[in-house]
Amino acid sequence: INTSVRHGVLRFFRLNYKKLMKKQHAVDIPLFSSLPVFLRTDLYRQMYMPVLSTHPCFSRLSRHMMDPICHSAILERHYPAGRKIFGKDEEARAMYFVCSGETSYYLDQYSPTTLAPSEWISEAALWIRWRHRGLFVSKTSCEVLELDVQRFLTVMSEAAKYDFELGGLRHYARLFIDHFGTCEEQCDQWTDLDRIGVMVASSFPAEEYASSWEACVPAKGRTFHSQLLQRIQGLLPWK
Repeated sequence: INTSVRHGVLRFFRLNYKKLMKKQHAVDIPLFSSLPVFLRTDLYRQMYMPVLSTHPCFSRLSRHMMDPICHSAILERHYPAGRKIFGKDEEARAMYFVCSGETSYYLDQYSPTTLAPSEWISEAALWIRWRHRGLFVSKTSCEVLELDVQRFLTVMSEAAKYDFELGGLRHYARLFIDHFGTCEEQCDQWTDLDRIGVMVASSFPAEEYASSWEACVPAKGRTFHSQLLQRIQGLLPWK
């Protein structure tokens, strides 16, 4: 290896070593799996809600709903630069939130869109059967949260059995499907944040939201919440 190449490699490493280091994920820490369910739930909520709440819909869901999602439906992923995250025509299995680094979405090969931290892609997978319309790759070393579709649906199914209020979420899903179906060119990335905001406001009235998240959790709600988490944990042994 000649001097020029060696110096180039070393310089690149010095400038980028922090980006190249893989973040340690919750699944990599054995202690977390031994924590009591309530404590692990609090931990995952504080880890994942700052990212999930960048989407207006998830910021409006009650803590009763978001705790099981954070606990049982989220996967942390590290992707080195240039790695495929999903490909065109593949069956969608998750909604993706970029936590760090940059990613590129190619609806065609000539005009990629860059996604930065706090942006998401593939929301349609949560509400309809979806096959990806484009290619999604890591532009730099990046960290991504994946909201697993099957786990999300399992959480929603169990929540319905315990009579959790899902009316707002169902209303938002219907609005999303109706509007999404009218788009001339459907793709994995929907960037009309104003429209999403309107749909969320229609589905989750402000007065209901004000009392749903920060309010004290009633004893009955805590009981249902505990039962739901235990039930989901049994259904999803990998978490």
